[in-house]
Amino acid sequence: MLLTKQQIPKQAICAICYSPFPSHNRTKYCSPLCKRLSLRASWRKSSLKNRKCKYAYRKVYYELNKNRMLAQARDYRQTPAGKRASAISAVNQRIAHPEKGRAIDKVFKALKSGRLVKEPCFFCGSTLHVQGHHPDYTDPLRVTWLCPNCHRTWHKIIIAFKLHSKE
Repeated sequence: MLLTKQQIPKQAICAICYSPFPSHNRTKYCSPLCKRLSLRASWRKSSLKNRKCKYAYRKVYYELNKNRMLAQARDYRQTPAGKRASAISAVNQRIAHPEKGRAIDKVFKALKSGRLVKEPCFFCGSTLHVQGHHPDYTDPLRVTWLCPNCHRTWHKIIIAFKLHSKE
């Protein structure tokens, strides 16, 4: 049986391991492993070069699709897999920051026993969903009461201050 010119495999050289291999359709890689390695390498390069660009893109994308993404996350947290992931995350957080967990537990017990009482938000005076902010976990009952918006803003200010002081 005679083979046509198109059926004869050409010899190609792998772009990763440089080994020769028969190629019918102009592939650059001799195996799926080499292809995966090349993708990792290219992503590594692009992540180094385009980190700021990717961050800006993701930020704009999030702002444009914020409600949809929040709804997806909320729906996921209601599924069994989401509940499992949330529980694992909580356990890992407790392991990573045991002093924070102890402080939260002490505040919870003090609230239950009446030794500590929730106060209005320190900044805006709101009494809805007030959260305790610990400036120092070694003194767990010294708590600043903040509403969720002020608490989020306060942490953004702290993070910005820490980043600015490092420079």
